[in-house]
Amino acid sequence: MKVDQNILVLGICIAMQTQIIQGCRNGWLQFENSCYLLSKDAATWAEASMICIDLESRLAAVETADESNFLKAEAHRLNAKSFWLDGTDLEVENVWRWTVNGNKLVYLDWGGHEPNQGTSANCLTMWQEFGYRWADEPCRNVYHFVCEKRTPVGDNEIIG
Repeated sequence: MKVDQNILVLGICIAMQTQIIQGCRNGWLQFENSCYLLSKDAATWAEASMICIDLESRLAAVETADESNFLKAEAHRLNAKSFWLDGTDLEVENVWRWTVNGNKLVYLDWGGHEPNQGTSANCLTMWQEFGYRWADEPCRNVYHFVCEKRTPVGDNEIIG
């Protein structure tokens, strides 16, 4: 019986450890089922995308008003001019898609008169002058960025 209790305790400890590991890493912020990193560094849209991939994440795809409000609040706190998001209309002008999944943007949070720069601006930002609502900007510009990593839900693995 003592051995069975030890195995049960070990199993519970491993499950609890797995739960901790699945949370956001240091410096990232949790909202719903994702972890976010609002960068302190700046990069072009393509560079930002690669940095996020190197961090095992992607540029953020904002799909709900709640998610947008969370990111706006964090952006206000950091007070940076602009943050790159995952959206682009590089393939077809004025057809905005998330590169992470190819889906058209359904939830929209454009600032006044945006998108407004046509073929010269094909990448999506949260723009400070619009209260961090969205704007289209030239992809070569250098801004801060938001990385997003989805967190596993209920996939605790028992090891051993």
